[in-house]
Amino acid sequence: MADIVSFGTATGLFVFAVAKEEWGTLTNDPELLVAAVGAASVFVVFSLVRTAFYTVHVDDGENRPGIQNTLGASILAAAYLSGVVNPTVLLGATVVLSVAMVAPVPYPKLRARDAIVMGTVQMGAILLPTAFDSVFPRVLLVAALAYMFLGPRFYWSD
Repeated sequence: MADIVSFGTATGLFVFAVAKEEWGTLTNDPELLVAAVGAASVFVVFSLVRTAFYTVHVDDGENRPGIQNTLGASILAAAYLSGVVNPTVLLGATVVLSVAMVAPVPYPKLRARDAIVMGTVQMGAILLPTAFDSVFPRVLLVAALAYMFLGPRFYWSD
């Protein structure tokens, strides 16, 4: 439940807020409102579905179908902190990441040492988002995308 709230609902509210901030009041343009609410809602719902898959589909290697909702949330936040503020791009990425959360592609669980490194980079991205020309959010974005695209095939196991 905490993952759904922290990484599903909070992320949905985040992308909606970015769209509202960039596009202004959304009530004047129903199409923009539907796009913002729709993308945010899809992320929340697919986060819930992904979490349900997580509890049902676990194999011996602890591979689970679809990207983790934490990964989707991290990619969106890191992209924003890296300077990707165009709401159309963020909402489009939100929908793509939502579908990736329920895709039948097995993703390996991060090893403890890799999770510690990623946590350190995430902490840097949160505490010092603009330091050194936004290096922490950019490193986080590249690492998260690399795991998303390369993890199912190339991530080493124990």
